[in-house]
Amino acid sequence: MGTRTVEREMLATPVDISLLRALEAEGNLVSACQSLGISRDRGTYRLSRLARLAGGPVVTAQRGGRTPGGTRLNSRGRKVLEGGVGPLGPVAHPGGPGAVRPLRGTWHARPEPHVDLSPSLSLVVGFRAREGERVGLRVDPESILVAKAEFSTSARNVLHGIVTSLRRGPGWETVLGVRVGSTVLSVAVTPSSVHRLRIHPGARLHLYVKATAVRRA
Repeated sequence: MGTRTVEREMLATPVDISLLRALEAEGNLVSACQSLGISRDRGTYRLSRLARLAGGPVVTAQRGGRTPGGTRLNSRGRKVLEGGVGPLGPVAHPGGPGAVRPLRGTWHARPEPHVDLSPSLSLVVGFRAREGERVGLRVDPESILVAKAEFSTSARNVLHGIVTSLRRGPGWETVLGVRVGSTVLSVAVTPSSVHRLRIHPGARLHLYVKATAVRRA
């Protein structure tokens, strides 16, 4: 058997860091989630995912009683918060379950920095390269927002795709394969989102991807 190479991805996302900061300020999961405009279920999911990737719980939960209950960062959580957005550690084997395969395309500067992945798909990006240079890309599956209908957003990339597959991710999430033109993107969503949006193979989805979420591989 050949050597298995371990890959590092951007696993502490901006949402994760915002949640940890809110917990540090609020000391309570419900209040922290309300301050960010997200559900408690989503906050719980983000914390369980971080715990899996960071090697253990990032918060300490305290039950109420004589003193108020709460959810506070522990030493591991503070370390993740101090590290900011970026890799937490080795998590995936290229070609194996959960691996995010790099995409390849051609970088152009105008009308704004973007990478042509195919004749039918381009992604606006936040990094620089040489005009016409072939580059590799990775898009964090956690950073892609999905919807059944279009809406106004700051995301520079609005894509239209068809769901080709659903599978259990390395954590609690469901990983969708979504075909956009001739390219299949991996998108991570919660099981409740699959149910609520009635996502199934063949479903049509709108994908929203921020330029800053498209990283050079």
